[in-house]
Amino acid sequence: MEITGKVKWFDTRKRYGYIAADDGNGDVFLHHSDIADETSQEFEPGQAVRFETSMTPYGRRALRVRPETPASGQT
Repeated sequence: MEITGKVKWFDTRKRYGYIAADDGNGDVFLHHSDIADETSQEFEPGQAVRFETSMTPYGRRALRVRPETPASGQT
């Protein structure tokens, strides 16, 4: 199931960060290898994203992460 959230932080040097999920179930780990769009390998804090999740022994991990595109007519 795909959910949305906002990037809390992403360290381009360490290549990981966290997303604050909109589903209310806490933060989700983001690793650069799970970014779906190869041209979007960096995320800014507060940037809206869409993703799926997988449960790991350490908590949720974001999969197939991509930037959220605004609805038509919105900026």
